[in-house]
Amino acid sequence: MPALAAFLRRHLGWLAVHPAAEDAATDIDAVLYEALRITSPEPCGAVPSGLGAH
Repeated sequence: MPALAAFLRRHLGWLAVHPAAEDAATDIDAVLYEALRITSPEPCGAVPSGLGAH
């Protein structure tokens, strides 16, 4: 990841004007979201039990 981040940082100007920039940004956002989802603990909260009042 550090090497990829360094590459993107070095070539940011070129990437920003490339025709595939929007697709690349979408892909990078998806990878970031997935990495954060995997590495971040789930928030504690109520867990539905399915035993609600009828």
